[in-house]
Amino acid sequence: MHPNVVARFVSLSLLLSAVAFAVSPETEEKIDNTLQKVLKPVAVATDFAVRTSEAVSERWEGRSPRVREIFDVNIPGALEKYRLTVNFEPKIGDLVKRRYVRFPIELRYGLNNRTEVYGGLTPFSPNPFHKDRSSWGLGFFTQGLRYNVLPIGRKLGFDEITVGAEARIPVGNPPVRLIDQYTHIKPYVTTARYLDSLRHTTLFLSASYDFAQKWENTIPPGIVERDTLEVGPSLLYKPSEWGAFGQVAFRHFTEPDRTLLGSISRLGGIWDIPEERSTKWGLKGNWRVEMALEVETEDGKSADFGVATRVRWNFDLK
Repeated sequence: MHPNVVARFVSLSLLLSAVAFAVSPETEEKIDNTLQKVLKPVAVATDFAVRTSEAVSERWEGRSPRVREIFDVNIPGALEKYRLTVNFEPKIGDLVKRRYVRFPIELRYGLNNRTEVYGGLTPFSPNPFHKDRSSWGLGFFTQGLRYNVLPIGRKLGFDEITVGAEARIPVGNPPVRLIDQYTHIKPYVTTARYLDSLRHTTLFLSASYDFAQKWENTIPPGIVERDTLEVGPSLLYKPSEWGAFGQVAFRHFTEPDRTLLGSISRLGGIWDIPEERSTKWGLKGNWRVEMALEVETEDGKSADFGVATRVRWNFDLK
């Protein structure tokens, strides 16, 4: 493993730990005041979104959402009946890895206590820190359906089982690394088992199959149609606002003339920012930060090591 990657991950982990546990009240107040100034543009944007939702639905709720996804792994469960939420997930890591920055935004709605529908866009903008800047665009459209098969899950020894399917459809001509211009249809199943022997710990097992379909869109030269089967466990320990998780996913890629094997592994932490803390920063809604050391492998390629970071914003429209 590259020493710089490890050093960066350890440094970030120590920094978060220091901020959370080792600072004095005076220092914490200075940090909050500094972050409030730095995050002012974000606060203005989120406040506008919340005020707009109030005008539409007459109220918004700051209920802390359950963990619905950790990086790209779906977590079982569905929204409560008639609950409508907005999820926003700016890809902060793109600032150091890509020519563009993604800003996925999604609406989710509970048809009943076991069925949820969702849809959204993943627009992108040029990376201000990258010399070779890409253009603006809408990226791709996502739509999906989730259903919690709770009775069957308990019969099989799981506390929850959710089945679902989603489609990702490119809009315009987004960068190939964002979406390969194929339309992707992905059915999936994800399960949860709460471990009695380890308090606050949940074991997840998930499986998905991503079908790449060519419709009317033009595929760039050299981009091969690839279907992906992914299966793997995840473990989440979350006794409070802080948590830790580990993920391993095994992949089987199918291309027109060959098959390949690969995997992706993550080990990291999760922080649900307390509402009183985010309020000090001028941010409304619920905020979550995820950070992990990530290792990705594929036949014929060297292992790719890195540090991945996700920021999620969620608030209820009704």
